[in-house]
Amino acid sequence: MSAKSGHGAKVLWLMRILNEETDEHHRLTMSQIIERMSAHGIDCERKSVYSNIELLKSFGVDIIYERGKGGGYYVASRQFELPELKLLVDAVQASRFITEKKSLKLIDKLQHLVSRYEAVELRRQLHLTGAPKASNEEIYYTVDSIYSAIAQNKQISFRYIDSVYGGVKHYRRDGSRYVVSPYSLIWDNEYYYMAGYYEQYGHVSNFRVDKMDSVEISDNARIEADPSFDSAEYSRHQFSMFGGQMTDIRLRVERRFIGAVTDRFGSGVIVVPDGDEHVIISVRVEVSPIFIAWLFQFGGGITVLSPDSVRCMIVDTAASMAEVYK
Repeated sequence: MSAKSGHGAKVLWLMRILNEETDEHHRLTMSQIIERMSAHGIDCERKSVYSNIELLKSFGVDIIYERGKGGGYYVASRQFELPELKLLVDAVQASRFITEKKSLKLIDKLQHLVSRYEAVELRRQLHLTGAPKASNEEIYYTVDSIYSAIAQNKQISFRYIDSVYGGVKHYRRDGSRYVVSPYSLIWDNEYYYMAGYYEQYGHVSNFRVDKMDSVEISDNARIEADPSFDSAEYSRHQFSMFGGQMTDIRLRVERRFIGAVTDRFGSGVIVVPDGDEHVIISVRVEVSPIFIAWLFQFGGGITVLSPDSVRCMIVDTAASMAEVYK
């Protein structure tokens, strides 16, 4: 008995045909199923197909038979529904840390999770916007190594790419390796970052994952410089992965901008009314040029009440920009 004529092979081919060629709007009759099986070199009778369909159903495959004109067998539900996969395709395309080549590979794999008819809808959704994408093809393996190092409580070492031009990678520190104790991976401003303790700086630092090259897991245990480190809390108070001084700030906010503040800092911030048009909100942030740029977009709608050091920084930044555009 050939491998293709074996009972196990018949069941697998039947499942593949139903998955690829059927959905709620596309069905196969018994005759069409036998015809498709025969095209793959598998001879089978109606009785065995019925039996194998029941076997797949008992295994959890949601196969439904619909009578009448246009009726037949089809897979009614799958692990991922089409709307869910459309969201995933959009996410892959929008991810700047995934290279264009890897994006297309991932989307191709996602298409195999639905029927070939629904896959056409995913392909129609595919649009290359021309937005910049990362060029580091090692991104998958870098992410996996970071997660493995965190799970094993190990340090990692890597070279850090400063720029790529003319097809050549140019490294920081002349290609010397960084040694870091990884804490977590954080998504920020369309890029993946690794937050970890960098002993040379003496504090938690951020490294863009697509710029990390030749990542290796060390035999040395991670340095737990901050046992209370909370990645969610850390990312919420940062305005850029370039970092800055963590500071407690009081903001006077026009009521129309309360939503923008809670979107950024979370709904748990304490809001104190200040007259009919304003509220006072206290937050803890890393003060950086990105934070100041965030404030500027609201004009005078959000102002810093304290501390004075941050107010002075905002005045200096505004004066410097005014000088540039005189």
